[in-house]
Amino acid sequence: MRIGLFHHRPVPPRDYGGTERVCAWLAQGLVEAGHEVVLFAPDSRPWNRASQSIHFESWDASAHSNQELVQRI
Repeated sequence: MRIGLFHHRPVPPRDYGGTERVCAWLAQGLVEAGHEVVLFAPDSRPWNRASQSIHFESWDASAHSNQELVQRI
């Protein structure tokens, strides 16, 4: 299944945690379970070998509509 995840801050977090870290764990777990994951978050990048399979899309929540993002998945 192709799954899109969205976050307004970089994933994984650089010097903070919370929902950014949970989003990273969720994305990695979904990839390991065999799903195709598209992660929409600003300035995001792979963080380990498992995350190499995640498709990263940079986006700005204030500049894109939800419809635009759904079409990009």
